[in-house]
Amino acid sequence: MYYHFNYGAGTYGGDKFMGDTLAKMTSYRLIPPDKTLSSGGGYKDWFIQTYKRPGFTFELAPYPGETNPPVSIFGEEWVRNKKAALYMAAEGDKRWEKRLTHISKPVSITQKVPLYDRPDTRFKMASASLYPGKYTVNAAYGNFYRLQTILGPKWIVK
Repeated sequence: MYYHFNYGAGTYGGDKFMGDTLAKMTSYRLIPPDKTLSSGGGYKDWFIQTYKRPGFTFELAPYPGETNPPVSIFGEEWVRNKKAALYMAAEGDKRWEKRLTHISKPVSITQKVPLYDRPDTRFKMASASLYPGKYTVNAAYGNFYRLQTILGPKWIVK
């Protein structure tokens, strides 16, 4: 299983910890990163370089030869490997929460404003808005505030 592609020495320890945990869950051997490479050729390398987050490459299904595994084995593979997938989701969420500024701040909204699934204007929710009223934001990131809504945690522009 390949991991960590030249995006910062300060992230190596956390990436290795996640890799070691995934290796134990999946029985895959962790391959140390090659520090002499200036660029990688795979999706994992692109993801790591673009998003500066951990990425891993491993095949969880039995090797089917030079083709894709059949869709019919997805259910079996999910049952066998769901702990690894759920671990990655939970670990990603923990890392994301560390990047936020956690606050408890009252805000008054005087006009209807759009809601966003992420703190980025590209992720505007279709036909979902926050109506005028008093709210409490629980986190900030960049130019956005996060608050709890009946739709779950959502973002508004500051």
